[in-house]
Amino acid sequence: MDEVFRFVHLRAPQQPREFRFTGLTLANTDFLARIVLLRDADDGDEQVESVLDAFLDTSQFDPEPAALPGATTFFALGEAFRRSLPLTREDARAFVSEIAGRSAGSLVDDAQTAELARRASDTILALKLRSRSAPSVLSPYVTLYRAIDAVRHVALGPAEETIDLAALMRRTVVVPKHAQAQLLVARIDIDALRAAVPEGESHEAVVAEIVGLRRARDEILAFRARDLEVRTEPSGGGASANAPLVLNAEALSALSPATIEALSNASLNPASDSVRNMVERLNRMARRRNRELATVPAISGRRLTIGTTTLPANAGNPLLPAFDLDLTQGDVPAVPDTVGLVRPCGIGDLLVTRQHIIRYEAEEIGLVQNVMQSEQHSRETRRLERTEESLTTEVETTREEERAFQQTDRFEISRNAKDVIKEDDTLKRGVTVSGGYGKFIQTEVSVSQETATAQESAAESAAKYARDLSERAVTKLSERVREQRTLTVLREFEEKVAHGFDNTGGEGHISGIYQWLRKVYEAQVFNYGIRMFVCIMVPEPGAFFLQALAAQRQAGNGITEPPAFNLSPGDIDETNYLDHALTFEASGLEPPPAEFTTSSVTLAPNPDPENPNSITIRLTGEISVPPDYTATSVYFRMSWYKKFVLPAVTPEPQPEMAMHLGQRQALLDLTVLGNDEHAPNSMNDTYTLNDETGAVPYAIVLHAVAQPVILMEMECTRSAEAMDAWRLRTFEKLAQASEQQRSEYANRLAESEATLGAGLPERAPFQNRAIERGELKRNAISILTGQYFTAFNAILESGVQEARVDFDEALAEGEYIRFFETAFEWENMTYEFFDYFWARRSTWVQKLVEIEDPDPDFKAFLTAGYALLTVPILPNFEAAAVHYFENAEIWKGGELPPVTNPDYAAYLTEIAARRAEEPDTEIAVGDPFEIEAPTTLVMLRQSQTLPAWARDEDGAFVPVEPE
Repeated sequence: MDEVFRFVHLRAPQQPREFRFTGLTLANTDFLARIVLLRDADDGDEQVESVLDAFLDTSQFDPEPAALPGATTFFALGEAFRRSLPLTREDARAFVSEIAGRSAGSLVDDAQTAELARRASDTILALKLRSRSAPSVLSPYVTLYRAIDAVRHVALGPAEETIDLAALMRRTVVVPKHAQAQLLVARIDIDALRAAVPEGESHEAVVAEIVGLRRARDEILAFRARDLEVRTEPSGGGASANAPLVLNAEALSALSPATIEALSNASLNPASDSVRNMVERLNRMARRRNRELATVPAISGRRLTIGTTTLPANAGNPLLPAFDLDLTQGDVPAVPDTVGLVRPCGIGDLLVTRQHIIRYEAEEIGLVQNVMQSEQHSRETRRLERTEESLTTEVETTREEERAFQQTDRFEISRNAKDVIKEDDTLKRGVTVSGGYGKFIQTEVSVSQETATAQESAAESAAKYARDLSERAVTKLSERVREQRTLTVLREFEEKVAHGFDNTGGEGHISGIYQWLRKVYEAQVFNYGIRMFVCIMVPEPGAFFLQALAAQRQAGNGITEPPAFNLSPGDIDETNYLDHALTFEASGLEPPPAEFTTSSVTLAPNPDPENPNSITIRLTGEISVPPDYTATSVYFRMSWYKKFVLPAVTPEPQPEMAMHLGQRQALLDLTVLGNDEHAPNSMNDTYTLNDETGAVPYAIVLHAVAQPVILMEMECTRSAEAMDAWRLRTFEKLAQASEQQRSEYANRLAESEATLGAGLPERAPFQNRAIERGELKRNAISILTGQYFTAFNAILESGVQEARVDFDEALAEGEYIRFFETAFEWENMTYEFFDYFWARRSTWVQKLVEIEDPDPDFKAFLTAGYALLTVPILPNFEAAAVHYFENAEIWKGGELPPVTNPDYAAYLTEIAARRAEEPDTEIAVGDPFEIEAPTTLVMLRQSQTLPAWARDEDGAFVPVEPE
């Protein structure tokens, strides 16, 4: 029989009728209870691993299960059960007695059997959860555990009830879910990772941080001298350091929450750190973040065309993925040990509709040829097909056709079935049909529904779909046949046919009646096996391709668009003006005025020559304040000797100092600070000023001191007016440099476009399909595995040696890659694209308006907000795939028996049962049905009577020959 079309019937797995459960649950032993209890602890995974390792290192674990007491009998029973046909329980008991030499009941009641079942259950649990330890031993322990439980089923229950021992040996062993680790995506908290990603990864976050640092710095600089205080009390006697100025209590209470947060992020304490220290630290951080910001591509609104695709030009546009995480795992050799949240979405039967012709039937009249008695009629037919094409591509065809015989196509129904399937999907974007499986149809069936009922429902749905599709294909074929009679043919040839009738010796008139012929096929749906499927939702599947395309364009013309000039004078400060100068290639910029500067005066007055014995010294003058600055504080330091006074002077005068400094004044008794006439005395202190400009006057009176030396160092703070003036001058030069950049870029771009022409070669549709499938597969594997391919690096690179293979890494990566390339049938993957509005809102305008491509399917790929992938798992890889979903581990231990949690038991149980009952042979689904297809053939009717049709007892029209 010839294949017409194929499709997959996707549905939920069903429970087998012979069991009211889907698997064989591990025994509730003390070991299992301990594992469950440990899972609830904060470090539960680590404790469970330690317990499992300890179990596998003790005598409780035997790598040779056949050597366990009593195990040989059950292995023999298990092997016999696998080959057994369904038996009554009475016959099954006799079967057990014959093989074991004991009754099933005595085996079940034996304490040795109970101990053997416990050890098998505990060993299965330990090996499943620590599958890197002796994985090849798991399969025989599962066989042992199944055989023991099968004997229990034989021993218990009514004797006349039928029991399927082979089905009992196929059951999935179920590990309680609460005993297993709860694996989430990549064992990684994505939200925590997002929070941990440096803010430099996001252009907007870096800009926001820089703005916050600048605002905090400017707010601190805005405080004047009256808002400051000296951190320490005046010191005397020793040479102490210059006491720093800090914000006073009133200024601290006026700090904004944003500034407090910025200072905290910079590890600064405004209550104890000096103003100068806070400003310098904030400036350093802002400079560093500005340099990091320079590595983030600027966003441009320009569009470009590559081949036949038009898209936004910049590689940093919102069409690209929002962020990328470096999830490199540990030391080499290393492959990802992560797993995503994708799980099987159903199982499907591969169904093929086949047909075979069973008869031809005559239809309505197609032609009548009349020849009168004694008439000879001869005719030569000339068939001409001509096409005339004007310059406007309008085609006018003159067709005259008459053929002596026709021919018909054998596979027209198959081709039209494919057309009908394609037309069904025209309203869906980017829908594909698997080359190996055909179209996917889905039936909603309850998981709890019994297998027999579910299979009847599935067979009915499949047969109904096949019949409906076949009928629609034949209808389309009928329409196509009618259209062929007026089909425009784009060629010209001439055919002559001689045809004649000779009725000169006839006894009467002749009427030749020709009837159209139709073909009648018998069609049948066949089941070719069961598959497990995963369904994966991929967000914005074309995002990475758009990024690569934009980068390719930039590499193609070698011209990079200069950044847009979006600055204002307020955006410029001492932390970023050099970066802006580099960005816009500006020169001749003047440095900004420093935040702080100093002005000092040193005084060392000599004795009055006219009155050398005077005990009073008077000093006056001023300290200059640099332009664009205000006076903030003065550091005052003085050293002196006690003035020697003649004994006749009574009472003896004591050293004193009176000082006026701007609006500050002080009167100090120097005795308490130093009163030695033979050794130098000293004092130092810091005084706040009142934001004086121009100069700060001073007047100092010293009494009873000798050889005084005074140092006054005044600290000045930059005025806001000076900074604003510098910003305006710098802004003007940056704007001029940016304008020059844009002008040069426009000239180079025009020259490049003239030489590059249309750009890169156009892509053929098959190339677009390859890109789509490759990107979808990459994203699907990333979602399946919860990783971003950052751990793959099996090539050693060196500046002095050729690239070499890292053998250990290549071996580990090869096993990992081989599993995902083999276990999933990517060649039979189907996909469907969903609309742009499921993507990030920032991409809507670009996806809807800016991206263009003449290939509508490829445009759907580039603009899709999501894509739905349906991927089959290769037959006999289901258990390995389930093991990966549960443990984030590639199975490497040979045969892997179905040992899983209850979520997958229904899948593995039904698949095992179906494959055991229906090996790789075709199984008929439903009843055969007939398909009638028109042809272009005609047949001369034997009788000259006109054909007629009437309804038969079933209501169908059948031909009726006149009596």
